[in-house]
Amino acid sequence: MSQTWKKLLPFLVGKALSLVGLIAPRKTVELSMKVFAKPRKGRVVSHQHKVLQKAGAEQLEVNGKNYHVHIFGHSGQAILLAHGWESNSWRWRKLMRYLGNENYRFIALDAPGHGMTGSEYFNVSEYAEAIAAAAKEYACATIIGHSIGGFACLYAAALYPEAGIKKIVSLAAPSSLKLIMQKYFSIISLSGYMQRKTFELFPAMYGLHIDDLSVENFGQKITARGLVIHDQHDTINGPESAYTIQENWTQAELIITDYSDHSLQHDGVFERVKNFINPD
Repeated sequence: MSQTWKKLLPFLVGKALSLVGLIAPRKTVELSMKVFAKPRKGRVVSHQHKVLQKAGAEQLEVNGKNYHVHIFGHSGQAILLAHGWESNSWRWRKLMRYLGNENYRFIALDAPGHGMTGSEYFNVSEYAEAIAAAAKEYACATIIGHSIGGFACLYAAALYPEAGIKKIVSLAAPSSLKLIMQKYFSIISLSGYMQRKTFELFPAMYGLHIDDLSVENFGQKITARGLVIHDQHDTINGPESAYTIQENWTQAELIITDYSDHSLQHDGVFERVKNFINPD
């Protein structure tokens, strides 16, 4: 597929959805959300197997769905790792190498539709529920999440206090799902009417209002201590999300870096994480 066509395709998809939505808005919203929630990348590819095959592999069942868990190390503090969109547990290799497997037991969870976890579509509330279940199952008082995985960690801590989460590292996380959806709408040039219908129909489709998935509404419920790291050059989730998270999560410390990007794969970030997660 040519680069020109790749750039044009999202626009054409958005225009088609906008037109069809005038006739059948509910069906069109359902289709649009499937497009939004279906990862195009994130399954394990050949060069990633070398790292992941070193881990122990387990399946964690949560509400009838199986999540793949990679376990690195055999002793030390248990740390739960939750990757972001179109990624998988391989993304944690640099952080694990920096921290050292001899000091920690890393529990890396593959999100819905990613890595070696089944299902075709991603769902942030299901991811949060799986994070809480894994934290409880593997006694992970400390959890680390990147991007939408970081957001899911925050949501998990707010909704499932019984998971026993005491410390959270949030790396480049958005402050709400609505922000991510609005970027998706912009990319595909979805009409204003269809955007409004999407948010209007969201509760009927997912059982909660879109604004429920916002740190502004659930942040005060988080009792865990936190470290929020964002880079000022992040063009995917801008640093304004980090400020919103800190404003609504009183137990969080904020660090804005200027030497990385959205990935935050940098020794300076890893050192900050190490200092935070070490037992007090």
